[in-house]
Amino acid sequence: MNFDTASDFLAAVRDYCESDLARCVVDIDRSDTIPEHVFADLAALRLFVFTSLSDDGPVLPDQERTDLLFRCLALISETCPAVAKAVMDQNLGQIGMMREYGNPALQAKLEQIRSGSKQAAFLMTEPQSGSDPSRFTTSFEEVPGGVLISGAKDWITGAARRQYFVTLAKAAGSAGDFGLFFIDREKVAADRIRVLDRKHKLGLRGLGEYRVELENVFVPEAHFVIAPGRGALRKVMGHYNLKRCGQAVISVGATQAALRTAYGYLQERFQSAGGIPFQHTLFVFADLFSRAVAARSLPHSAALEILAGDASGVPASIAKYVCTELAVEVTSKLAQLCGGNGLSDKLPLERLMRDMRMLTVAGGASEVLQATIAKNLGRLLSAAVPEEGRWERQVAEPVVAARPRLEALVPAEG
Repeated sequence: MNFDTASDFLAAVRDYCESDLARCVVDIDRSDTIPEHVFADLAALRLFVFTSLSDDGPVLPDQERTDLLFRCLALISETCPAVAKAVMDQNLGQIGMMREYGNPALQAKLEQIRSGSKQAAFLMTEPQSGSDPSRFTTSFEEVPGGVLISGAKDWITGAARRQYFVTLAKAAGSAGDFGLFFIDREKVAADRIRVLDRKHKLGLRGLGEYRVELENVFVPEAHFVIAPGRGALRKVMGHYNLKRCGQAVISVGATQAALRTAYGYLQERFQSAGGIPFQHTLFVFADLFSRAVAARSLPHSAALEILAGDASGVPASIAKYVCTELAVEVTSKLAQLCGGNGLSDKLPLERLMRDMRMLTVAGGASEVLQATIAKNLGRLLSAAVPEEGRWERQVAEPVVAARPRLEALVPAEG
């Protein structure tokens, strides 16, 4: 599809979610499978490797593209967070790195992903260390024309059905000499890659998470996404942090859906009494809604800092931590208010609650994010205290200077 304006694009995504996708949500959750026709629909909407509004349209600037993608993720997650995560996976993280660093051969692979004919998985998490690269054991050995990669990755989303693997590995015997490598599974002997141990998860069902074992998998130099070197891991984490912002956006969308669902249900339930008759219940809604509005801009402002070069991981950590934990709290409290139906398949609240609980672990557990924030507290707190008599210059002027960039990413009300 081609779109003339961003408004047309967002309207088409909303229409699809409220009609076609809404009819599939229960089956996706129960079968733990996203149907192929949903992936085809998403590709037709330009939601894979999203860069422009039309085939002959200009490539959007990073800020505008990220803003529109985040708005789409929020819309989709109001209907189905698992599908929103599938869209995120084909835009951020490994896809962003291929876009920014990939050679022409890898750019051609992106075109296949954009069309929907292929998808890429990101092989980062490891069984013994989660997403902590300092403890990774997957390694590469340099050989003529490329490298051989061996090791195990775990909780790899979509590993069974995705044809491309983008894999983080470090030089054998090295503590920090990382590289990022593109693996085309069709070019590798079947016994060199084993996909096994599908997880039966609490939520975010339909994507499929697996353990992936690599044994002397040859990757030619033409398929180096980021060549091995000391600066490679910093580049990887920049894009990984942008992916954490995407997960925060998904949480924001699910929070909005939960609030709307519970409020509508309780209005209907107590309609004979003139709407919701309990002041305490209304105060709970007021509190949760206010905090949801406050959290809404966090992923956008964090993404802005990352695009501007932030390498600390703090903005992404704050956004994901606040938004995912808030989503868990909101869905849990609202399910409680709705009684038995809130904890059953009569309402989507129990599914949203399960999905949001998964997001507090996926892509960096809340405790990992807290550790990143805590590690930087000294710098963050000292930076927030202006020198005596210099408040206007240190605080007011930077805020004014940042306003045009912030307005480009913070979503409009409604």
